[in-house]
Amino acid sequence: MKRAEDLELLPRAADAIAGINSSGYLAVVVTNQPVIARGECSFEEMERINARLETLLGERGAYLDDLLFCPHHPDSGYEGEVRELKMNCACRKPAAGMLKEAARRWNIDLARSWIIGDTTRDIMTGINAGCKTALTATGEAGLDGLFEVKADIDGSDLYGCVEKILIREA
Repeated sequence: MKRAEDLELLPRAADAIAGINSSGYLAVVVTNQPVIARGECSFEEMERINARLETLLGERGAYLDDLLFCPHHPDSGYEGEVRELKMNCACRKPAAGMLKEAARRWNIDLARSWIIGDTTRDIMTGINAGCKTALTATGEAGLDGLFEVKADIDGSDLYGCVEKILIREA
């Protein structure tokens, strides 16, 4: 995502977040945003993207408790790249840095927490942090092939995963 205007919610995503909001769980997003390091998007534009996400969710009665993003990218060679952000770091998924930071901020027990994602990178991040994991069939649907991992559960989309988690944890 490079521009706030391009952001659209997936079907049932706001309903899924609203379900998390009413469950006692926190809704925290952790996301790699290499577009910043590659010079394709500024920090200011990323803030606009995040604000648009909050607005779209809010219009549907949902909210995020927190949103953490990693602006780093280890590979160089992009026209316009931001050299000081070209690094391997502890926050870029599959490293667990963003989840550990969320745990610190919110006093979260990662062993009792879930990470939901659409890539094997997301699932590996959860494993690295000691979380339970859920894979959506939307987006990459785990077909990125980066890691040989299996999620604890899977669902048709974010809503399907949240529904299974809330039933399982009830």
